[in-house]
Amino acid sequence: MTFNKISMLVAATLIASAQFSVQAQTAGAGAGAATSGAKGAITQNMVVGAVVGAVFIAALNSGNGGAVASPTNQASTATATSSATAVTKASETVTAANVFSSRLDGSGINTSTLTAAIVTSQAANQDAQAAASDLAVASLTVAAVINNGKVICAASVCTNAEILGLSLKAASTAKVAAEAALYVATTMEAIKTLVATSNLTPTLVVELNALTEIARVASLASQTAANLAIQAYQAVAAATGTTGTTITASTGTTGTTGTTGTTGTN
Repeated sequence: MTFNKISMLVAATLIASAQFSVQAQTAGAGAGAATSGAKGAITQNMVVGAVVGAVFIAALNSGNGGAVASPTNQASTATATSSATAVTKASETVTAANVFSSRLDGSGINTSTLTAAIVTSQAANQDAQAAASDLAVASLTVAAVINNGKVICAASVCTNAEILGLSLKAASTAKVAAEAALYVATTMEAIKTLVATSNLTPTLVVELNALTEIARVASLASQTAANLAIQAYQAVAAATGTTGTTITASTGTTGTTGTTGTTGTN
């Protein structure tokens, strides 16, 4: 078996593993329990592993008689990696939020807004993961244009225009995921103010405060990664000799419900 075929086999395995994990997450997403959140964090880490693995394989391929990655491929790989990181951090936010919500079961404190925010964030994460995964496959220097049974490029090798389009989708969905995560953290912060005046035990209050802080830090990290993905997309556009589509950076800390993808405000 040639090195290129081996590279393709390993790449397909990596990406398929990530897709399978996300399908498993989807099946349990509606539960809104702490266990579902924990599974979300694991699956998104596997997504990053798949993207990093794709980058590694591309490097091996170029060093073994394969084509050297072009500036377009290098920039699109950076977009895929940053987008996957944004999803990972957004998923960490959801994990903390799921535990936070479960701890308030039976407390009388209304967490319906948080439940809705979690569901929206999970959906945004899955969209962004799929986009990052598609772009990671398209960015390989070996011919890999089918991801999870879906054709992502028309010919045997992705064109610059196709990579540009996939990069735009990856960066845009990463931003939406980050904004949805910020909104989850903001919703947790609002509920935390009710906790301060409740009859919950001091120990539980401390735990809820800690979970809120975890979510805040993770959501901000997701925002940072999403903005890096946007910058990387701009580099892809420059490498292809076009101006691309303008994506405004995510700013502020409150985020959005995830339905519009607009930037947050302080």
